[in-house]
Amino acid sequence: MLQNLKLVIFDMDGVILNSEPAHAHTRDRILDEFGISKNYNLSDVVGFPMREFWTNVIKKNNLEVT
Repeated sequence: MLQNLKLVIFDMDGVILNSEPAHAHTRDRILDEFGISKNYNLSDVVGFPMREFWTNVIKKNNLEVT
């Protein structure tokens, strides 16, 4: 199968698929569930690993979750 492979496309910036709205919707629902303000700086979110964002949210809000 790989012998016939001629092209692989990596969409790293949302040109083909913009997944950011889906991430934002889910992120906002989780923040709502924990009663956390959604007034976050987008430069802390867009283009950064979600693990880093959530680690900061957990730390800033003293949440006892993993």
